[in-house]
Amino acid sequence: LLRITVENSFNREVQLVADRTFEGGSHNLVIEYTDHSGQPLPKGLYFVYFNNGSSTAPQTQRFFVE
Repeated sequence: LLRITVENSFNREVQLVADRTFEGGSHNLVIEYTDHSGQPLPKGLYFVYFNNGSSTAPQTQRFFVE
């Protein structure tokens, strides 16, 4: 199971990208710059968390909305 979320700089989840099991191999996901309600994200720094439920820290990527 892989959970992919986008959080703002205040550690608030603004979007759930995926919460499911993926088959082995490469995958492409599109992250829209919108919140849970479909509104555009305000300017700022955001973090994408990839969490597979293990005890290790989730992998993180960051992006900036201008």
